[in-house]
Amino acid sequence: MNPFTDGQPLKFAIEKVEMPLVFIGGLIFKQFPTPTKKNTYKHDTHVMIDLRDWFFNHRKKDSRYEPILGLFNFLISKMDRDDYYADILKVLIREIKTKDWELKLSNNFKDYWEE
Repeated sequence: MNPFTDGQPLKFAIEKVEMPLVFIGGLIFKQFPTPTKKNTYKHDTHVMIDLRDWFFNHRKKDSRYEPILGLFNFLISKMDRDDYYADILKVLIREIKTKDWELKLSNNFKDYWEE
């Protein structure tokens, strides 16, 4: 059975890729130390910490909360100590500003967001 020829690639992606990655990511990333302004050094890192804190003050807790928080913390730490990753994010942000990025949120957004 090939999930890409029988019309079910989304189901395959969710069940066989996304769900295991979220589970494994949760196990790995929730053990990752939380970067703070006291244990990081760069200005942009501190901006990302502020964004992380703002985001998770509004994000409802569900099964994806911890893995996403862990991923944020991992990326913030990498940015603080490795200019390669910081530069990738900066280039992407700079490029997004030049594009016609749609900021319309999905109808499901209210299910996991608190004002």
